[in-house]
Amino acid sequence: MAATKLLVEEAGGSYVRVGAHHAADGAEIHSCVFGRPGSVRQVVSALEAMGFPAERP
Repeated sequence: MAATKLLVEEAGGSYVRVGAHHAADGAEIHSCVFGRPGSVRQVVSALEAMGFPAERP
């Protein structure tokens, strides 16, 4: 998946919404990750390590 950016929104440290915007077709994909704050941070860190730049509002 070649995303131009990931938008990471955290609420109370236990919720993350990730939106991937694709430059090729303008498509947008949303997925949610729920869990303990440490687990959520691990998911975001793993996505960043795979090359997805994350923006945090």
